[in-house]
Amino acid sequence: MQSEDFFQQGLAPVRATVDLTGKQALSACSGEETMRELTKGKAAAYADVTWAFDTKDTSLTESVAEGSTDASAASYEKRLDKLVRGCQVEPHGHWHYGKRHTITVKAGEGIWYPAFNGDGKVAGGVAVIRGGHRFGIVELTGQPSDDPGYMEGITAGAVNRLAG
Repeated sequence: MQSEDFFQQGLAPVRATVDLTGKQALSACSGEETMRELTKGKAAAYADVTWAFDTKDTSLTESVAEGSTDASAASYEKRLDKLVRGCQVEPHGHWHYGKRHTITVKAGEGIWYPAFNGDGKVAGGVAVIRGGHRFGIVELTGQPSDDPGYMEGITAGAVNRLAG
C-alpha cells in the first residue's frame, strides 16, 4: 500500500518499515506463522510492511507473496482465509474476527473481517487479498472510526496496489 491509500479511511501514516524476507507474523490470529512458512519458502518474492499512524495504538501490517501461477496464489489465498476464519469463534470476552465480507475490484478480490476486542467493540480488522499471482494478508490493529466498513476501503486499496 502507499500512504495516500489510508487518508480516505481516516488514517494518517507517519512511518513504514519494509522487509523482504516473508518472516513477519501473518496476523494476530495466526500466532507466529509467517508467509515464508505458509509457502514453505517457495514463493517467488515476499514483502512485509508495518505502518504506524498518528492515531494512538493503531498500526497496519501487510504480508504478501508472489506465487508461480494464478492457481497457486488462489490456493494460498484459501489457506490464509481458513486461518483467519479460525478466529471467528472465541470464548466470551476474547477478541475475535467478525462476519466475512467479500469485495471484487478491477485488480482482483479480497475478503475482509472486522476485528472485535473482548468488550465487543470494533478494534480493526483483517483482509485476505489476491491479484493474479500475488496474494497476502493485511491486518489493522486499532481503528480510525467506530464503523468497521473502513476495512472495505483498506481491502480495496490493498488489492489494487497488489496487482499494480
